[in-house]
Amino acid sequence: MAPNPSGDDPPADVFDYDDYVGDDYGPAEVFQGDRPGAEEYATGEHPVERYPVAGPLAQNYPAQTPYDEELTGAWPAPAEEDTDPVGFEPVEAPEYPPPADPYDDSDDDLHLLTTHQGFELPGWGAPEGAEAAQGARVRRYRRPLVVAGVVLFLAGMAAAILVAPRWVGTSADRTEAVGQTGVSGDAVSGPVNGRESAKFELVDGAAAVRLHTDDLGDDLYRVTTPAGSGVTPKVDEADGTVQLRLPPGEHGGPSEVTIVLNNAVRWTLQLNGGTAQTTVDLTGAEVDGVDLLGGASRIDLTLPVPTTVVPVRMAGGVDQFLVKLAGATPVRVQVQSGAGEVTLAGATHKGIAPGQSFTANGWGSGEAGFDVQAVAGMSALTITDG
Repeated sequence: MAPNPSGDDPPADVFDYDDYVGDDYGPAEVFQGDRPGAEEYATGEHPVERYPVAGPLAQNYPAQTPYDEELTGAWPAPAEEDTDPVGFEPVEAPEYPPPADPYDDSDDDLHLLTTHQGFELPGWGAPEGAEAAQGARVRRYRRPLVVAGVVLFLAGMAAAILVAPRWVGTSADRTEAVGQTGVSGDAVSGPVNGRESAKFELVDGAAAVRLHTDDLGDDLYRVTTPAGSGVTPKVDEADGTVQLRLPPGEHGGPSEVTIVLNNAVRWTLQLNGGTAQTTVDLTGAEVDGVDLLGGASRIDLTLPVPTTVVPVRMAGGVDQFLVKLAGATPVRVQVQSGAGEVTLAGATHKGIAPGQSFTANGWGSGEAGFDVQAVAGMSALTITDG
């Protein structure tokens, strides 16, 4: 087919149906776009002056075959013929109990569950009379009671496990004890077994640590935590050392612990864990040494009357370090990392450089006393005579 030249030239000069249609379409099936008059043009009845087939306004391509039938504009569509020769009668739905009373099953309701229009459903049988209906209700009420009983039983078992003593077996060289839980908190203790000296080591830190000595009779130590504490005391004994650990407890409360040591035993103390406040009162006991290795915000240390030169070492760093002596006890202070101030024998020294030392109460005369070694830095050290 020859291309369309510009302008509205006579169609006989630019359009040939035989070349355009070929063997696939007849002249009656050729449409010039989707415009009025296209079909008339294809059949030879074309108004050339109104519907050009050449030039910029022409569209020389075959369109799709038009619809065989025109769509009707009638709405709504005519109703379909009812071909049901028998028809049906609507079945009214049964009345059910109100939602607020799901267990109010009457005999008629149970019958509707098992039959429909007089036919038995497979695998079901209608209950016989009111007794069967009452039995169904009894079984339904009994199920929650059984579940509640199981829950109460499990709760009782859990409570029994929690309050039962949690002592681990002993051996010749090692004993482990875990705090026993009660309404007042956790408590754990161990026998003295005739020992005259022992070492106590606190492995973990806590918000508040309180340690003192007392007459415990046959007990070597007693460790307690308050109700709702965030830690559970656990003690290991081996080679004359009582080692206390404070793993997290079940309540998530504040981590506080109170430690009581038998004052009839000679003690060596080592506190490794950091604390916010540590209070140690060794009045009435015999002490071979005190190591404060964990950092603290405040340490209050009350020392007994010494029988020899006793080292007291602070190596964890502290803000306020307060030491109380039993009377005018000889004492020496060695500041190894510097300090803001040191108060000793009523005199306050400020801006202490590392390596400085101070003495009081006749230190160096060969008498028993305390050698305080401030290995780590501190803001203030105050030593008073009791």
